[in-house]
Amino acid sequence: VGLLAAQLFQLRNATRVIGSAGTDEKVRLLRSKYGIEAFNYRRQAVGDALAALAPEGVDVFFDGVGGRTLDEALLHMSKFGTVLNVGAVSEFSSSSRGGLANAHAITDRALRISGFGVANYVPDFADARRRLADLVLAGKLTTEETVFGWEEYGAAHTALHAGGSVGKVLVAGPVAA
Repeated sequence: VGLLAAQLFQLRNATRVIGSAGTDEKVRLLRSKYGIEAFNYRRQAVGDALAALAPEGVDVFFDGVGGRTLDEALLHMSKFGTVLNVGAVSEFSSSSRGGLANAHAITDRALRISGFGVANYVPDFADARRRLADLVLAGKLTTEETVFGWEEYGAAHTALHAGGSVGKVLVAGPVAA
């Protein structure tokens, strides 16, 4: 989802797009293929990276991680900035969920936070699919995929949650006889 969002921001003429990834290989891919300023969140704290890459502040933060990542990002938002939240993957397997220690930044910086749950937009699916397909066919939008065979379902699930994949994790179904 993040790579798709980054490309859509670029297509909408965002001044800069900054992304994070969990391996140096993924950071290189984001930089070289997509022109995204990127950092490895396993090597550099989100707050430190945003301070270095966006010292003037972040206008729009697209968040699918939640937790500490969102908490650190709040301190680096521009005044009147927007947080678009599409999930909280950091909390999926966590038994302890903490609150936002930096929630004060929401008020201090007059931030807008919008949740984006895909199920809330079912009526828009057909139009969105058509528009995204048009961008793919025009070569303006690309995807990355890691494909596993049907018998590798367990490995695919592990790769998805451990960062051992690039792009979407797909499991190819069994071939009909």
